[in-house]
Amino acid sequence: AESSRKLKGKLCYRGVIPGSCNMKIAWVFLILLICAAAKEEDTKSCCENNQEVIKMLRGKMEETLVRICKLEEKVSELEGTIATLESKVANLTGQVNEIRLPIPPVCSRRIGKKANLSNRYHSDAETDGDKSTNSSWEYKSGVYKLKLGSQGIPVYCEMGIDECGSGGWTPVMKIDGRKSNLGYNSQYWSNKESFNPQGGTTGFDESETKLPSYWSTPFSKICLGMKVGDGTPKFILMNKTADSLYSLIADDKYRPTTLGSDTWKKLIETSSLQPHCNREGFNSICITAKARIGIHANQENDCKSCDSRIAFGATGHPDGSNKCGNVASYNGVHGRRRIKAMGYILVQ
Repeated sequence: AESSRKLKGKLCYRGVIPGSCNMKIAWVFLILLICAAAKEEDTKSCCENNQEVIKMLRGKMEETLVRICKLEEKVSELEGTIATLESKVANLTGQVNEIRLPIPPVCSRRIGKKANLSNRYHSDAETDGDKSTNSSWEYKSGVYKLKLGSQGIPVYCEMGIDECGSGGWTPVMKIDGRKSNLGYNSQYWSNKESFNPQGGTTGFDESETKLPSYWSTPFSKICLGMKVGDGTPKFILMNKTADSLYSLIADDKYRPTTLGSDTWKKLIETSSLQPHCNREGFNSICITAKARIGIHANQENDCKSCDSRIAFGATGHPDGSNKCGNVASYNGVHGRRRIKAMGYILVQ
C-alpha cells in the first residue's frame, strides 16, 4: 500500500496518469479493499496470499513509470523542435511581407486570371504580346488593385469588350443619367477628387463613380458605353491619346472628335438625332445645351439651337434633367426621345 501511494504521488505530480497505469493502480486498491473488508483474524492471511500479485503489479507500474519518463523526454524534444520551426516560419513571414510586388497602374491581361469564357464582353483575342495557346480560355474580368495616383485602389477590370477590343480596360467613370452628381456642372469634372470609389468595383451596374484614373491614367483609347434600364450595355470605341481624361475636360475647352452621328447612335438602339450641326467631342456646347462628352445635333443647318444630343455629363435644352443618355425634339431622325441611361467610361 505504501508503495502504491508513492507511485501515485510520482505520477500525479506530472498531472497525467495513462489509462494502463490507472488500471493497475485500481487492481492494487481493489485487493486492499478486499483485505480491509476481511475479518480481522483473516487480514494477515489475505494480504500474504496476494503478496505475489502485489509484487508483480509493482514491477509493472515501475516499468510504466520509466516509459512515461521517456515519453516526457521525447515530448520535451518535440516542443523544442516546434518552437524552432515557429521561429523560422515567423522569420519567413516577415521576409515575405517585406517583398512589395509592384501594383500595376492600369487594367491589363497580365494581371488577369485565366478562366473559362463566361462574360459576353470578353473577346477571343490574344493576351498582351502573347497569343493564348487555347482559344477556349481567356483572362478573367474581375476586381484587381491598381495604383491610381499614389493610392492602391480596387477596381473592376474588364479583360476585353467586344465593341472596343481586347486587352484590359480601366474604369474611369460611371454616370447615372437620372442623377445630377456627374452632370455637366458638377465640380467632379474639374477637380481631382474621387466620387464613390466603391462603385468602381461593381462592373456595369447602376452605382455611380469617379475614380482616380480620371486624372492619373494616360491612354490611347476610350471605350464609351450606355445601358438603358435592365438592358445590355452598348459600346463604341474612340481612338484618342491623352495624359488623362482630366486633361481633356477640366479646362472647359472644346476638343472635337470625328466619330460621326451613326457611331454615337450605336450607344442606344432606339436613339434619335437631328440631321444637322453634329458638334461632337469633349466640352461640346451648343448655346442652349452642353455635354462633357458627346454629340449635339439640330434640325437647322447651324449649332445655335440644338434640340438633340447623345451625351455623358450633359445639361440644357430640351431636357436639363437628363445627365447621360439621348434627348431629341423637332424632327429627330427617329422621332422625339427622352432616354436616360447609365454611362460607362473606360480607357486603355
